[in-house]
Amino acid sequence: VRGTCGCGYSELSQRGMVTTDCGVQSLPFSENFDNPNATTAICQAFGTPQELVCGTGTTTEYLVPVNNLYNYTYSQALYSASEVAPGVITKIAYQYAYSTAMTSKTNCTIYMGTTNKTTFASTSDWVPLSALTMVYTGSLNCSSGWNEFTLSTPYLYDGSGSLVVAVNDNSGTYDNSSYTFYSTSVSNSVLYCRQDGSAYNPASPATGTLYSNRANTRFNITTQIDGLTATTTPYTSTLKS
Repeated sequence: VRGTCGCGYSELSQRGMVTTDCGVQSLPFSENFDNPNATTAICQAFGTPQELVCGTGTTTEYLVPVNNLYNYTYSQALYSASEVAPGVITKIAYQYAYSTAMTSKTNCTIYMGTTNKTTFASTSDWVPLSALTMVYTGSLNCSSGWNEFTLSTPYLYDGSGSLVVAVNDNSGTYDNSSYTFYSTSVSNSVLYCRQDGSAYNPASPATGTLYSNRANTRFNITTQIDGLTATTTPYTSTLKS
């Protein structure tokens, strides 16, 4: 399908994000694009990437997003819709406090999702794995200051509820409790479990611990521009042998 978006872009991808000639990025159009007779559709467009910081506290803790005194951790943290703007999240960063760099957390997986929870209500109030999207796998070792991790799968956050970030640490080793992150107190915004014996299964995590010191977090997010429309014209392609 060919068409023009509100910024004057003249050819739009039917699937996948593309960058327009005026610098906005467009996600897939409405399902009207699957109709060869469609003439208009709504376009989700996104502007300049920005950094959103959630938490500026100076309290230090070693428990989350990974626990630096245990071999294995599973944690979930909530970020309210007022803290995170709707858009495409491409990177996440944590603010590490200790002067010596971490070396042990080499096998971690990050998931993101959207939930109607504003706090965790109990020690078993996990957001289910079925509601989460895997966005990163790799090391979460950090050195002093902000440490940024690029998502292998960018996450489209629509702002309809809280953003939840889950971290599953399968590293099997740790540094020690001196290896800390800066955090901010947000009541019952974190749920975590930790142990030494074996890794957790995020599909059926153990009873956790409610926690209010949420690690300071920064998101690279390309925020949404509302109200753009696309005018389309069907076309026919010819394959040549």
